[in-house]
Amino acid sequence: MKRLKNVATLLITILLSLTSCDKFDKNGDLDGMWQCLNYSDITENGKPYLSVQLDLLNIRYADYNIYARFEHNGNTLRIYNAYSALNDIDTPFSEANELGDENQTHALKCSWFLNSLLGANELGEATLNIKSLTSKQMVLEVGEKELKFRKY
Repeated sequence: MKRLKNVATLLITILLSLTSCDKFDKNGDLDGMWQCLNYSDITENGKPYLSVQLDLLNIRYADYNIYARFEHNGNTLRIYNAYSALNDIDTPFSEANELGDENQTHALKCSWFLNSLLGANELGEATLNIKSLTSKQMVLEVGEKELKFRKY
């Protein structure tokens, strides 16, 4: 009887571990938290940070907090469906074309920043070339410039 319980416990453990692993390491070396090392602006607000998990990208810099969906295919990173987060309210860039409340204004500022950093259009869409990607560093080509990131 004890042996049957041990076998049953082992089988349940194996089944649970197999079903829970499908969301881990979906993006290979791209998954994780990244710090941009060579971006600077006039205000010297520090460095932008990217967090990558599943199919969600979070970009944080100064008071900008941007989320976007992304697709990673080989050496291409496509960003789309961007929105800003302020005061627990998410505002899609596609709805930020009219000034009015604080969240729309913040979304427009975030849209400007995403364009400055990654060359994204007003909807937060961009296609970037991944020049190099390892478990510790990444280099993205954004137009004529390169952005260097380190994983932390």
